[in-house]
Amino acid sequence: MQAIQKNMEAQQIRIQGVVQGVGFRPFVYRLAQESGISGWVRNRNDGVLIHAQGTSGAVSHFLRHLKTSLPAVCRLDEMNCLKVLPVATSDFAILPSQDISGAYTGVSPDLACCDDCLRDISQQAHRKNYPLVNCTHCGPRFTIIESLPYDRPATTMQRFSMCETCRSEYEDPLNRRFHAQPIACLQCGPSYSLESGGVLITEINPILHFLARVIREGGLVALKGTGGYNLLCHAGSEEAVLRARTIKGREQKPFAIMFKDTDHIAEFCRISDDTLKLLEGWQRPIVLLEQKVPLAQAVNPGLQNLGAMLPNMAFHHLLFDQLGNLPIVFTSANRTGDPMIADDIQAAALLGSKVDAIAWHNRPILQPIDDSVCQVTAAGLQIIRRARGYVPDAITLPFEVEGILACGGDMKSAFALGRARQAILSPDFGDLENQEVCQRYRESLRHFKNLFRFDCHTIAVDQHPAYQARSLGMWMAKESGKKLVEVQHHHAHLASVMAEYGLMGQVIGVCFDGTGYGADGHTWGSEFMLCDFETYVRKAHFAYLPLPGGDQAVRQPWRMALAMLMQSLGPDWQACDAPFLRDIEKDKVEAVAYMIRNELNCPLSCGAGRLFDVVAAMLGICTHPTYDGEGPIKLQALCGENQDGAYDFGQGPVVDTYPVIAHIYNDILQGVAHSVIASRFHIAMAKLIARQVIAMHRETGLTRVVLSGGVFQNGLLLKQSLSLIQKSGLQVFTNHKVPVNDGGLALGQLAIAAGKGGKKCV
Repeated sequence: MQAIQKNMEAQQIRIQGVVQGVGFRPFVYRLAQESGISGWVRNRNDGVLIHAQGTSGAVSHFLRHLKTSLPAVCRLDEMNCLKVLPVATSDFAILPSQDISGAYTGVSPDLACCDDCLRDISQQAHRKNYPLVNCTHCGPRFTIIESLPYDRPATTMQRFSMCETCRSEYEDPLNRRFHAQPIACLQCGPSYSLESGGVLITEINPILHFLARVIREGGLVALKGTGGYNLLCHAGSEEAVLRARTIKGREQKPFAIMFKDTDHIAEFCRISDDTLKLLEGWQRPIVLLEQKVPLAQAVNPGLQNLGAMLPNMAFHHLLFDQLGNLPIVFTSANRTGDPMIADDIQAAALLGSKVDAIAWHNRPILQPIDDSVCQVTAAGLQIIRRARGYVPDAITLPFEVEGILACGGDMKSAFALGRARQAILSPDFGDLENQEVCQRYRESLRHFKNLFRFDCHTIAVDQHPAYQARSLGMWMAKESGKKLVEVQHHHAHLASVMAEYGLMGQVIGVCFDGTGYGADGHTWGSEFMLCDFETYVRKAHFAYLPLPGGDQAVRQPWRMALAMLMQSLGPDWQACDAPFLRDIEKDKVEAVAYMIRNELNCPLSCGAGRLFDVVAAMLGICTHPTYDGEGPIKLQALCGENQDGAYDFGQGPVVDTYPVIAHIYNDILQGVAHSVIASRFHIAMAKLIARQVIAMHRETGLTRVVLSGGVFQNGLLLKQSLSLIQKSGLQVFTNHKVPVNDGGLALGQLAIAAGKGGKKCV
């Protein structure tokens, strides 16, 4: 210990953000050594606290580089400095963690295996081919954390005692694995086992050889990863891919493909600088790319895009060392609609007899999570499924949302918790109509509340009376006496964009999706609105379309196409011999026509997504979709290079869609190429959006335009709409941090609930 010098100053620095489990304390330690700073750093449940003292120049240097030289995965949300008295110390220490009050700090998402760790498994004897290697820059985080502060006893690694070698690395502040809580090696860490036909293999090299041989020979394997179990097979084997579809109960929805490296992806897909950056980022999402070389036809039937991804675990890299350049299907092992499989006993029961081999590690997964899905559009990054790599990274808002729970929707369900000025979103759980998914949602909500020390005072729900998420939120509000805020579905979509960008005041909003409960009791989904965080005014929408049979019409969109045809052609429709009806049983067609004529069980919808469904059905490319959005996705894929002409929707507060449908039907009868029809329809949609937006701008003087809703996952429509709107000098905003689909609803609900009673901090 050293006496306090006269020219010494000291700062107490409190930091909040993603600063635990990402190498922040070792970074602070090294920076202190370089800057000539003494003092200490420690983790607390409310962030990281630093005492830094030295000369004025040394402290200034330390503070400056503390902000500008962060490790790649760290994120500083707040940094508060307070001048304090120096203490008698000459060194810099890393002190034990503290658990204080009910505050919290950010939790890192799971991080893809870094290059340094990949070198270690080829160079370090105690980690030779170790498939679960990690350091402070990579490895599991969110999926293994039980509580904060983030220390090993608070993770599912607590059952694994460190060997002397790992312990020495863990305790060395200059080592890359200093306080890397999942630190492990061949001697002391979790390990893989493999079972096939009653044969058990427990050594990693034989496991890798066995799996590679099975995959090369067209077999199917189940593999436990960071967030749950996946199915893997040869992406060029038609038989293997079809077998995977049978196990998952997944008829047409495309599979993601894992490639060894980006050079290999480039052989099959077109890669831009932006998509390359996304592919190689530490999130390692599935990225939608334009395919140029086919794989098995069953991988992505009828589509031009391919979901490509790179390895995110050391195990994947080791497997590709055996497979070479063989691309593999990489998809979650659960049946379609069910939650991720993470429990080893459940995996053995559900998959053991259906696959040729099952491989698992013995590190428990506390929070199952699927792979994220992204694409790069004309507007930039668009997250389609926000999960591994992004969750639970918080989104900073321009106002207080403390104590608000937003329950989200039922499709692509995700909830959000408000802490201070941050929104913490759950991963995408899927459809809450599935009771097992609903149970996973409830379990995860309990875990998030405990992990982030959440004390709820307001619950925000969708207005749809049949939503499971709404029912759960209303029940919680009733049981606890908390305030309940009901939020209109499309207002929430638009507010999610406004929250991302901190857009205070009124904006012009366009929300296009398939469904959403409207204030008039009908289904909305083509909304042109003026809105802020408190109110909305619906200025225009499509004319209502009958849904013969309700939800059955969504599952069989030929019903909606028939309704529009009957409306467009009148009694003459029966003589037209519509091509899209030729494969439908005549009795079914007559029964649906009777329902339409007599308005029996024909609820009304103006959803833009439904109109895409109608056109896809009329062209015969999707009369019976097997997954959400199949018709619109295939319609977009059909669009050709030649974009000559467009249909005309007209303009007004209620946009008549029937003339366009009649025009499309006539083009079909005249033999116009389907690619031309699809292109004309997309251009017509974009022109309509631009015309309505410009009319609202002229009426109000507003210049900020917000686009959201699942239809804007259509990259072509988004590109065309952006181009037309921006030509008028208007600013256009769309989602980047949360999905434009219902996976982003909870963020909008959170923001609106704050606007209806929260404290704004502009």
